[in-house]
Amino acid sequence: MKKFEIGIVIKYPLRTSVKFARNYFRGKEIVVAEIGTYKGENALNMLEKLKIKRIYLIDPYEAYGDYKEDTASKNTDKNFKSAKRRLKKYSNRTIYIKKFSDEAWKFIPEELDFIYLDGNHEYKYVKKDMEIYWKKLKKEGILAGHDISWPGVSKSFCEFVQEKDLNPNIQAMDWWIVKK
Repeated sequence: MKKFEIGIVIKYPLRTSVKFARNYFRGKEIVVAEIGTYKGENALNMLEKLKIKRIYLIDPYEAYGDYKEDTASKNTDKNFKSAKRRLKKYSNRTIYIKKFSDEAWKFIPEELDFIYLDGNHEYKYVKKDMEIYWKKLKKEGILAGHDISWPGVSKSFCEFVQEKDLNPNIQAMDWWIVKK
Protein backbone atom coordinates (compact mmCIF):
# COMPACT_ATOMS: atom_id res chain seq x y z
CA MET A 1 0.00 0.00 0.00
CA LYS A 2 1.39 3.39 -1.01
CA LYS A 3 1.30 6.33 1.34
CA PHE A 4 0.67 9.77 -0.07
CA GLU A 5 1.74 12.93 1.67
CA ILE A 6 -0.53 15.89 1.22
CA GLY A 7 1.33 19.18 1.03
CA ILE A 8 -0.38 21.90 3.00
CA VAL A 9 0.63 25.48 2.41
CA ILE A 10 -0.11 27.75 5.32
CA LYS A 11 -0.07 31.46 4.63
CA TYR A 12 0.79 33.63 7.59
CA PRO A 13 -0.82 37.06 7.77
CA LEU A 14 1.31 39.98 6.70
CA ARG A 15 2.36 41.90 9.77
CA THR A 16 1.32 45.54 9.97
CA SER A 17 4.86 46.93 10.10
CA VAL A 18 5.73 44.96 6.96
CA LYS A 19 2.64 46.43 5.26
CA PHE A 20 3.86 49.87 6.33
CA ALA A 21 7.36 49.12 4.96
CA ARG A 22 5.89 47.96 1.64
CA ASN A 23 4.06 51.29 1.24
CA TYR A 24 6.96 53.32 2.62
CA PHE A 25 9.67 51.88 0.36
CA ARG A 26 7.35 51.66 -2.70
CA GLY A 27 9.32 49.05 -4.62
CA LYS A 28 12.77 50.39 -3.71
CA GLU A 29 15.36 47.64 -3.36
CA ILE A 30 16.25 47.33 0.33
CA VAL A 31 18.59 45.49 2.70
CA VAL A 32 16.84 43.87 5.65
CA ALA A 33 17.66 42.09 8.91
CA GLU A 34 15.30 39.97 10.93
CA ILE A 35 16.24 39.16 14.49
CA GLY A 36 14.41 36.01 15.55
CA THR A 37 13.73 34.08 12.35
CA TYR A 38 12.35 30.97 14.05
CA LYS A 39 10.74 28.89 11.25
CA GLY A 40 10.94 31.66 8.64
CA GLU A 41 7.25 32.56 8.32
CA ASN A 42 7.71 36.32 8.64
CA ALA A 43 10.89 36.25 6.56
CA LEU A 44 8.94 34.56 3.76
CA ASN A 45 6.27 37.26 3.89
CA MET A 46 8.93 39.98 3.74
CA LEU A 47 10.68 38.31 0.80
CA GLU A 48 7.37 37.99 -1.06
CA LYS A 49 6.07 41.51 -0.32
CA LEU A 50 9.18 43.71 -0.23
CA LYS A 51 11.83 44.20 -2.89
CA ILE A 52 14.70 42.73 -0.90
CA LYS A 53 18.22 42.82 -2.26
CA ARG A 54 19.58 40.93 0.76
CA ILE A 55 18.14 39.75 4.06
CA TYR A 56 20.18 38.82 7.13
CA LEU A 57 18.34 36.20 9.16
CA ILE A 58 19.60 36.28 12.73
CA ASP A 59 18.76 33.47 15.11
CA PRO A 60 21.15 31.40 17.21
CA TYR A 61 18.94 28.34 16.89
CA GLU A 62 20.01 27.34 20.37
CA ALA A 63 18.34 27.69 23.74
CA TYR A 64 18.88 30.67 26.01
CA GLY A 65 19.61 29.76 29.60
CA ASP A 66 17.07 32.24 30.96
CA TYR A 67 14.59 32.34 28.07
CA LYS A 68 10.98 32.05 29.21
CA GLU A 69 9.48 31.40 25.75
CA ASP A 70 9.56 27.62 25.48
CA THR A 71 8.44 27.34 21.84
CA ALA A 72 11.32 29.34 20.36
CA SER A 73 14.06 27.65 22.34
CA LYS A 74 12.93 24.06 21.76
CA ASN A 75 13.51 22.00 18.61
CA THR A 76 16.12 24.48 17.43
CA ASP A 77 17.63 22.26 14.73
CA LYS A 78 14.17 21.38 13.45
CA ASN A 79 13.20 25.08 13.39
CA PHE A 80 16.34 25.99 11.42
CA LYS A 81 15.69 23.24 8.87
CA SER A 82 12.10 24.43 8.57
CA ALA A 83 13.26 28.01 7.88
CA LYS A 84 15.82 26.84 5.30
CA ARG A 85 13.18 24.73 3.54
CA ARG A 86 10.57 27.50 3.62
CA LEU A 87 13.00 30.12 2.26
CA LYS A 88 14.85 27.91 -0.24
CA LYS A 89 13.39 29.78 -3.22
CA TYR A 90 15.13 32.94 -1.95
CA SER A 91 18.48 31.40 -1.00
CA ASN A 92 20.36 33.79 -3.31
CA ARG A 93 19.20 36.70 -1.12
CA THR A 94 19.26 35.14 2.35
CA ILE A 95 22.21 35.15 4.72
CA TYR A 96 21.79 33.13 7.90
CA ILE A 97 23.69 34.32 10.94
CA LYS A 98 23.42 31.62 13.60
CA LYS A 99 24.46 33.79 16.52
CA PHE A 100 22.78 35.63 19.36
CA SER A 101 21.68 39.08 18.23
CA ASP A 102 24.15 40.98 20.43
CA GLU A 103 26.99 39.31 18.46
CA ALA A 104 25.34 38.94 15.05
CA TRP A 105 25.42 42.65 14.15
CA LYS A 106 29.21 42.38 13.74
CA PHE A 107 28.63 40.05 10.77
CA ILE A 108 26.49 42.55 8.86
CA PRO A 109 28.89 44.61 6.74
CA GLU A 110 26.42 47.31 5.71
CA GLU A 111 23.77 49.69 6.96
CA LEU A 112 20.20 48.42 6.80
CA ASP A 113 16.97 49.87 5.43
CA PHE A 114 14.57 47.74 7.47
CA ILE A 115 15.16 45.84 10.71
CA TYR A 116 12.52 43.57 12.20
CA LEU A 117 12.97 42.54 15.86
CA ASP A 118 11.22 39.39 17.04
CA GLY A 119 13.89 37.68 19.11
CA ASN A 120 13.97 37.14 22.85
CA HIS A 121 11.05 39.12 24.34
CA GLU A 122 12.58 39.67 27.77
CA TYR A 123 13.19 43.36 28.56
CA LYS A 124 17.01 43.32 28.72
CA TYR A 125 17.30 41.57 25.34
CA VAL A 126 14.76 43.75 23.52
CA LYS A 127 16.30 46.94 24.86
CA LYS A 128 19.78 45.82 23.86
CA ASP A 129 18.59 44.83 20.37
CA MET A 130 16.95 48.24 19.90
CA GLU A 131 20.13 50.05 20.94
CA ILE A 132 22.49 47.92 18.84
CA TYR A 133 20.41 47.71 15.68
CA TRP A 134 19.37 51.37 15.72
CA LYS A 135 23.04 52.10 15.00
CA LYS A 136 22.96 49.72 11.98
CA LEU A 137 19.89 51.46 10.52
CA LYS A 138 20.20 53.97 7.68
CA LYS A 139 18.66 57.39 7.99
CA GLU A 140 15.04 57.11 6.78
CA GLY A 141 15.15 53.38 7.61
CA ILE A 142 12.58 51.51 9.68
CA LEU A 143 13.13 49.72 12.99
CA ALA A 144 10.14 47.47 13.64
CA GLY A 145 9.10 44.54 15.76
CA HIS A 146 6.42 42.21 16.97
CA ASP A 147 4.57 41.31 20.16
CA ILE A 148 4.16 44.81 21.61
CA SER A 149 1.78 43.35 24.20
CA TRP A 150 4.61 41.44 25.89
CA PRO A 151 5.76 43.37 28.99
CA GLY A 152 9.48 43.23 28.05
CA VAL A 153 8.78 44.46 24.53
CA SER A 154 6.40 47.26 25.50
CA LYS A 155 8.60 48.53 28.35
CA SER A 156 11.77 48.64 26.23
CA PHE A 157 9.90 50.18 23.28
CA CYS A 158 8.38 52.97 25.41
CA GLU A 159 11.73 53.74 27.05
CA PHE A 160 13.56 53.71 23.72
CA VAL A 161 11.22 56.12 21.92
CA GLN A 162 11.13 58.43 24.94
CA GLU A 163 14.92 58.49 25.40
CA LYS A 164 15.49 59.26 21.70
CA ASP A 165 12.43 61.50 21.28
CA LEU A 166 11.04 59.39 18.42
CA ASN A 167 7.61 59.13 16.82
CA PRO A 168 6.31 55.63 17.63
CA ASN A 169 3.77 53.67 15.62
CA ILE A 170 1.80 50.74 16.98
CA GLN A 171 -0.82 48.73 15.15
CA ALA A 172 -2.14 45.30 16.06
CA MET A 173 0.81 43.39 17.54
CA ASP A 174 3.49 45.35 15.64
CA TRP A 175 5.42 48.53 16.34
CA TRP A 176 7.76 50.61 14.17
CA ILE A 177 9.87 53.77 14.10
CA VAL A 178 11.27 55.67 11.12
CA LYS A 179 14.80 56.98 11.73
CA LYS A 180 14.95 60.68 10.86
